[in-house]
Amino acid sequence: MQLAFVRLRTGRPGRLPSPDVAMKHVFAAEEAVVADFYKHLAIVGTPEQVRARIEDLASSTQADEIMIATQAFDPAARIRSYELIARTFNLQLSSD
Repeated sequence: MQLAFVRLRTGRPGRLPSPDVAMKHVFAAEEAVVADFYKHLAIVGTPEQVRARIEDLASSTQADEIMIATQAFDPAARIRSYELIARTFNLQLSSD
């Protein structure tokens, strides 16, 4: 996701690169600054850590709504991420 974010912010938007492409990419100095900025935006961790960070962020910003977008190359991993988030927030999973 860091590479996709860098590409977006430097005027080269596109699809989420594969893990192989992303791992081989060497960030130029200016790209590294953008990638580091992205690290501060992302919420990553165990379900409990993600919940705590989301709750902290919502509280500090006084948000009454949170939108979650999991950026995962593998569709199954993306779905699993949403399942874990739903479970940790005790949300009903839809079979649709």
